[in-house]
Amino acid sequence: MMEKSDLEVLARSVARFADEAKGTDPLPGLAELGLIGAGLSEAQGGAEAGAQGEAAIATEIGRAGLQATPALECVLVPLLLAGTDLGTQVSAGAARVAVSGNLLDARPDHAGLPFTAFGPEGATQVLMLDGSGALRLAPLPGPARQMIDGRAIWTVPPVDAGTVIAGGAEALPLALARALSAAAADATGAMGALYEMTLAYMRERRQFGQALGSFQTIQFRMVDLSIALEEARALSGAAARALDAQDPRAAQLAHAAWVQAVTSGGLIAREAVQLHGGIGMTEESATAPLVKRLTVDEQVFGGVEAHLGRYRAA
Repeated sequence: MMEKSDLEVLARSVARFADEAKGTDPLPGLAELGLIGAGLSEAQGGAEAGAQGEAAIATEIGRAGLQATPALECVLVPLLLAGTDLGTQVSAGAARVAVSGNLLDARPDHAGLPFTAFGPEGATQVLMLDGSGALRLAPLPGPARQMIDGRAIWTVPPVDAGTVIAGGAEALPLALARALSAAAADATGAMGALYEMTLAYMRERRQFGQALGSFQTIQFRMVDLSIALEEARALSGAAARALDAQDPRAAQLAHAAWVQAVTSGGLIAREAVQLHGGIGMTEESATAPLVKRLTVDEQVFGGVEAHLGRYRAA
């Protein structure tokens, strides 16, 4: 687990990298900086950054809107493949692995239906749960499609074939909680960037001879967004700290953090579009990539109702 000062240094380092990596494939740079699997122990090739370090990395990637899903590529996949040759290759950036939707849902029963997989462009294998609940590594069928923000998606047929990952099923609950904590942090990064963009626009855009931000109605709406952002940040931070402290409520807090991230993210995305006016509805708007990112993240990790049910069951 990292000290607060180390977390701040890490966040600044990732922020600099993320600003330079916009519009590029960020995974080689993330691997070069040791950010893929940074939460692993030193014996496993990581930096012992813990859940808080993973959250710091994900926040800055989300803020910059990079073409990556750090909760998967930097957290979940390295944790599940820790101690394997493939895991070492993933952390070094030499291999790319996707994750199936049934694994993210922790539901091995796929009823014979195909499911979706998410991961980095160029992935050739997918981590999935078979019908017995075992964690398997199987080949990815065919090329990826793109989601609305450009990240990759596959349709995977249900198979009980491929390599069984020893100990993977036992490691899954903690790995999923860590990934969900990082996903919430990723979302808070995107939300924070959207909020700052919108606040700056309200100060600069003039109507009726004065800045839009001078109107009380606009000020009330911006305060609502600020509160929603801080609520998401608070729960995201609480989940990461609980995971590092091995708090028995950690998994529950991870679900709570994601529920708040989806709720706050939806509000901030909608308001950012509306408050930017006509330009906010266009592809050219600086808000568009972040609005799409928040939308896709909910598709990948699930919505409010699903996680409220898991929160109650945790």
